[in-house]
Amino acid sequence: MSAPGVLLLIALLATAALATARPVSEEDQRLQLQRQDPSYGDRQAQGQGQRAGGGVQSVTINGSPVGPSGQPTAAERPAPTASIYELGVLRAIKDSIPNWNEAASNNGYSGWDDAVPCRGWTGVHCDRAGNIVELIIVCTQPPCFTGSLTPTYANLSHLTKLDLYTSNLSGPLPEGWAQPGVFSALAFLRLSFNNASGPLPAAWGSPGAFPKLRSLFLNNNNLIGELPPQWGRPGAFPSLELLFLGDNNFIGSLPGAWGTSGAFPHLSLLSVISNCLTGSLPPEWGADEAFPQLQDLILMDNRINGPLPSGWGSSGAWKNLTGLLVAFNEISGSLPPEWGGPGAFPALGDLYLHRNRLTGSLPQTWGQPGALPNLRWLSAFDNQLSGSLPSSWGGPSPLVLPNLRNLFLSNNNFSGSLPVDWGRPNAFPQLRNLDLSVNSALVGPLPDNWGLSSAFPSLQQLRLHNCSLRGELPGSWGGPGALDSLSLLTLQGNQLSGPIPATWAQRAAFGNPELVVVVRPGNEGLCGSSPEGVTLVSADNSTGPGVTGGAASATDGFGAVPLLLAAGDMPQGLLRTFAAGAGGSGSGSGSGSGSVSRGPGISSGSSAGQGGPGGSTGGQQSSYRGGSSGGSGSSNRGGGSSSSGNNLNTVQLPNCS
Repeated sequence: MSAPGVLLLIALLATAALATARPVSEEDQRLQLQRQDPSYGDRQAQGQGQRAGGGVQSVTINGSPVGPSGQPTAAERPAPTASIYELGVLRAIKDSIPNWNEAASNNGYSGWDDAVPCRGWTGVHCDRAGNIVELIIVCTQPPCFTGSLTPTYANLSHLTKLDLYTSNLSGPLPEGWAQPGVFSALAFLRLSFNNASGPLPAAWGSPGAFPKLRSLFLNNNNLIGELPPQWGRPGAFPSLELLFLGDNNFIGSLPGAWGTSGAFPHLSLLSVISNCLTGSLPPEWGADEAFPQLQDLILMDNRINGPLPSGWGSSGAWKNLTGLLVAFNEISGSLPPEWGGPGAFPALGDLYLHRNRLTGSLPQTWGQPGALPNLRWLSAFDNQLSGSLPSSWGGPSPLVLPNLRNLFLSNNNFSGSLPVDWGRPNAFPQLRNLDLSVNSALVGPLPDNWGLSSAFPSLQQLRLHNCSLRGELPGSWGGPGALDSLSLLTLQGNQLSGPIPATWAQRAAFGNPELVVVVRPGNEGLCGSSPEGVTLVSADNSTGPGVTGGAASATDGFGAVPLLLAAGDMPQGLLRTFAAGAGGSGSGSGSGSGSVSRGPGISSGSSAGQGGPGGSTGGQQSSYRGGSSGGSGSSNRGGGSSSSGNNLNTVQLPNCS
């Protein structure tokens, strides 16, 4: 090969390598919840998926610019031409928004005045044939777009993505959108944070409607009525993977029909958070063939009552469920022993039961070897659970709750002593947070063997405040390898006495983290100085994460959300729910706030950060619903611990006599 030929080959190979290494656009990185858009490759070929600040690399062959694929570059290729019909549809949509000019100007929309929507119309993407495959009308700056959700949108028959997030559109969801042949290619439909009203159209569950729809976002609107059983008929939503219905005004019971065989064959997430649903959890949803792909079921903040269905613990149910979040309801009865039976909930990682009306004891079966093998988060605080803490949960087998990281049981009616068996070797190998606080009938001493080198190897925060614990602080808790990950120990509100063990000073020598121990109020019999590496503090008028004074629960909300996010320890179901209000990057910046009370102790404010229209929407929904949490006004809902924003008060104990 001639020298010029070699140089040309090298140039082509280098160009192909650059194209292969080009990062995915920020928009598609954000939309990890949505599978890659069918039109993505076409948009890349048009130069719309290029990385910021650079164009598609090209070389010149025979005097013509050629891209990495060997085809003319987007800069040289003529823009696709939309049909006159689709051009007319877009103009009709524009005309249906009475304040278009003002809202478009404030939100960076341009190009909607000429006749070439495929080149330069903000929010419009076309395929190579000139078919409009994406329409994105979002609001980043007020005033937002007004108008109604008209049937006109359905005339764009090639759409794969329709995103009207935060567009302030109103009116009922059009039944015509579900007619045969309409939206036959639509994979992504987001109407979140609008003013849609009325019930969910039963017709949307007709066989043949939305055959390719994978993501449906209807959260944060004014929708009413009952959830239509028709959505659970066989053939409805054959491709749907994500269904967000939260923060509306739905009433009635969860439809048992949604759990029939053949319903929602690909659904992986169902969120109906913050509505007005009543009735009990449907036993049908625990059938062997129900929700075969469901991973996250989020029903928090409703008025669901009745017991937890024992049948949901059958070996054939919920094969893929990783998150079951039913907190902030009115669920009563006991925890089903069947949920700890062989084969029950094989994938379950996050179980949120807090702030219900549960009674009875913690089932021994949940501590059997092999039970709930992937459970990492169990939150059952603020119930009426009673009895002793089950010793089986600390069994010697490494197969007992091997992945449990967070166990929140505060503000119940547990009695007896702290189980010695929980300090056995191999018990709770992954446990990071243990909260047994505000159980006034928990008595006795702190177990010596909880300080063995093999006990609680991962424990970072131990909350035992506002119980009735007595005795001295165990010297073993400061021995070699003892609780060597522990950084927070809350003991206030007990009757502990005696000196602070000198052995606790060894923690610093062993390289353990600084240990904050909350000893006041209460524990008037404690004495002595604070050892090196240990800080004694009071909860009066202060506290750090999860430390509260008085008799209030330490688990009011999710005050530690930022820390949990940073540590990657946030339940995946909640992450995806919060992401329903998040968007990708565009030309705008994300900001927003809001707060609306929905009930006692629960804030349901919704703040949404929004990005520019070119990248759909940006920012992150930052209102984590919950009970009363301190700090600077953020409200959280979850299964962790609250925090206030005041400083810690160090404590000087009296000298021991």
